[in-house]
Amino acid sequence: MSNNGRSLKKYIFLLAILCLMVSYILFLAFDSDLSDKNEWSILQGVELKYRKNSSVDFPILLDTESHGLVLLGVPSASMNSPYAWLILNAVTVDGGLFFLSNDNSFLISCDYIDSIKQKVTINSPVLSFLYQSCL
Repeated sequence: MSNNGRSLKKYIFLLAILCLMVSYILFLAFDSDLSDKNEWSILQGVELKYRKNSSVDFPILLDTESHGLVLLGVPSASMNSPYAWLILNAVTVDGGLFFLSNDNSFLISCDYIDSIKQKVTINSPVLSFLYQSCL
């Protein structure tokens, strides 16, 4: 095989590798699961911290100043995870909620929602979800 043939094969191989790398970078840049990773990890960390909490008579409002997120933990019916957790001031890239619950059941009063919306910023889809779920 001539040197020109080998050079062409190396060139095609390097071009293919470059295309794969660019495709992977674009995938990472536009994949919503990865772009929301920070918020989900914060939510999971808080859930783990409060998982063993025996006093679940009232909601917990947490302001994570270092991350700029406001989290709400509301009493849940789950024995394994006594709180359902929700980020109040952020939504996912595709407009979904950052909501973490074992069984999607939780208890929150409409009056409590009225009181916290005076204290913290709550994104519109999150506020709608809370009002649809409150008692």
